[in-house]
Amino acid sequence: MRYCNICNTTNYIMKLSTINLTLPSEINLNSTLEIYHCKSCNFYYSDSNNNQKDYDNYYLKFNNYIDYTPSNNKDKLYFHFFI
Repeated sequence: MRYCNICNTTNYIMKLSTINLTLPSEINLNSTLEIYHCKSCNFYYSDSNNNQKDYDNYYLKFNNYIDYTPSNNKDKLYFHFFI
């Protein structure tokens, strides 16, 4: 269980639920999601026990925006699209 991101406590945390997600086998992330409530500040949050390295590896393989190139001239792009 991680600390509350709002008030930085672990003393008043209550686990509400555990959700078991179904992920494709090639995705190497923890599929258990735990939902918590901080009674100190009334914040709700989830924790999957994945760390930054897990997410970095995931986005290296499964980045949907890898070929994305931002455009500075959106109007021109929209014009050509509609024509």
